[in-house]
Amino acid sequence: MNNIRSFVTGHTGLIVAIFAVLSIVSGVLSLGVKVNIDNTKYLPPDTNSKQAAEKLLHEFDINGNVSLLVKDKSIFEVSSMKEEILKIDGVGDVIWLDDYTGINIPEEFIDIEYINRFYKNNTALLSIMLTNGNDHKISHDAIGKIQNIAGEKGFISGPAAVSESIVERTGREIPAYMTVAVILILIILFSTTRSWIEPLLFLVSIGAAILINMGSNIFKGEISQTTFAAASLLQLAVSMDYSIFLLHRFHEEREKGVEVKQAMINSMKLSYPSIVASAVTTIAGFTALIFMNFGVGKDMGLVLAKGIVLSLISVLTLLPSLVILFHRWIEKYTHKVLKLEFKKISKLSLRFRHIIVLAVVLIAALFFAAQLKVDYYYGSENMLPGDDRVIMSINEKEGIYGASNQNILLVPKGDKVKEAQMLKDIESLPFTAGISGIYSSLGTEIPEMMIPANLVEEIQSDNYSMITFDIKYDRESSRSFEAAADIRSLVDKYYDDWYIAGETFSYKDLKDITDSDFLRTNILSALFIFLILLVTFKSLTIPLIAVFVIELGIWINMGIIYFTDEPVSFLSSIIIGAIQLGATVDYAILYISRYRENLQHAGPVRAAQKTLQDTGKSILTSGSILVAATFTVAIMASIKTASEMCLLIGRGALISMFCVMFVLPGFLILADKVIRKTSVRWPAVNKFNLRSE
Repeated sequence: MNNIRSFVTGHTGLIVAIFAVLSIVSGVLSLGVKVNIDNTKYLPPDTNSKQAAEKLLHEFDINGNVSLLVKDKSIFEVSSMKEEILKIDGVGDVIWLDDYTGINIPEEFIDIEYINRFYKNNTALLSIMLTNGNDHKISHDAIGKIQNIAGEKGFISGPAAVSESIVERTGREIPAYMTVAVILILIILFSTTRSWIEPLLFLVSIGAAILINMGSNIFKGEISQTTFAAASLLQLAVSMDYSIFLLHRFHEEREKGVEVKQAMINSMKLSYPSIVASAVTTIAGFTALIFMNFGVGKDMGLVLAKGIVLSLISVLTLLPSLVILFHRWIEKYTHKVLKLEFKKISKLSLRFRHIIVLAVVLIAALFFAAQLKVDYYYGSENMLPGDDRVIMSINEKEGIYGASNQNILLVPKGDKVKEAQMLKDIESLPFTAGISGIYSSLGTEIPEMMIPANLVEEIQSDNYSMITFDIKYDRESSRSFEAAADIRSLVDKYYDDWYIAGETFSYKDLKDITDSDFLRTNILSALFIFLILLVTFKSLTIPLIAVFVIELGIWINMGIIYFTDEPVSFLSSIIIGAIQLGATVDYAILYISRYRENLQHAGPVRAAQKTLQDTGKSILTSGSILVAATFTVAIMASIKTASEMCLLIGRGALISMFCVMFVLPGFLILADKVIRKTSVRWPAVNKFNLRSE
């Protein structure tokens, strides 16, 4: 380690140059990282709904799709529009009325079933099949061209349209809220550091790590929209502590009269344990997400853990180099520091410690029960605000044609009798709104050669028959999930090899998988951090207290969702626990470390009081940075998932700060005797100090 510290301080120009090159290259590479907003793609490969989507692609060439609603157009005008849309790059097929019946006859002679499906109340509804996925740029470009053809009276909805809107909003908003967040973080840092230059160096070192992290995602090929929207800000906010720790020690060494390079070597040595301990616990919390079955957790966990590792490397190499190079500017451009002593608050909080601990534990127990009843949403369209053009298009479509919960069942073709009987059984279910298959309307008596070729091509492949059916209930309701389970059980009685695609079935799989992931990530993140603290403090009790105090904050944070009666993204319940624990347990580590030092000179009560005065400013600074970064996104982002998650993280940071500063001291004092018996080299009892309390 001494050789590494000497190398860093002796080759500052080289290190800055290396990071500059890596940052530029990574910035370019990051442009090639695809952003995926379709959460169903992250389902495990053995999930039936995911396999169904793959079968639809390979057997029927069904990939991305959108719906186009066109008002006040005649049948012939719509037919002409359809021909124009078919010429657009990225459009594979357009399904409309003229695919099922002739349109050169009076409208009143057209089958009413087709009218209700394709041309109701002088409004046409076209289904447009895209040759590329819903998230593909060619598909997004095609949507813009379709809109130009349809004009103001055209309303586009569907998965590809949702994807296009989310990508457009995210790309537009991220620079805005990143800028505001950086400004707020700078204000906090300027208020709590002694030089105008230090915060700028902090941002450069962490910013380089963020760029390298973003660029290195090119090896993954793509990241989820949730990761894309939040990872960089979280990396910035969570890892800023490491820079503060290092510079704090550096100033202490300089005040002793130590020369700049030697002061940096000393500060790196002295701050290394606390920086690494802080980083490792954060990495542990994020790593727990990698053990999720649902791929978004793996994606976000990997990117965040990788980002913290890169931030750690940058703080221990690039930041020291920058400080040495710019130390004259740092010392020249100094200013007064905001003084926060916490004397009155520390006395007051310790005086009422029993009441505070009891009140928070009771509240947390209530909120723990409440969080189990939180409603979650799964669909991508729920991520968009109500005034988004896609949501408005969905409302227009449902206002005329009604809400649709259409699903696709694929079964092996060949046994007409079995397929027809299964169709009847599904149709007889109380929640089935309609069903369509090759034998549902034609029957089993008609010879194959008598069935229209275009109909066969659309609903039969070489291996499978396609059956479409509607469920009466909303796509994400508990009744729809129950219906999905019943339909799967019924189909399973007829076939061993079958697949069902549709939003309800995908969301049902998401719910089943993420329910187990929620428990797994919470247990693993708590276990990982417990083990790290066990090694750090050489105590059985301290890790239990530290993790429990942060868990209290997590339960309160999640319970608030229930009392606000607003459904949130299913991702929030899984990810927030690991992130809040990993990102804020640092506050507890800082407090307990200083508390242990203060116990050498005072009894538990006075030591706890002194510790709050010693660490209050650091905890407040660290927490404020995380709150500023996340609340900026929560307020500015129109993408609900990003806004909700950042609101939870920011609110969680506030609650964790309160718990560490006002609840943790009470637990440490109450458990003082147990801590001494279950810890190695914990400061011995000083009877004189105890009497003074």
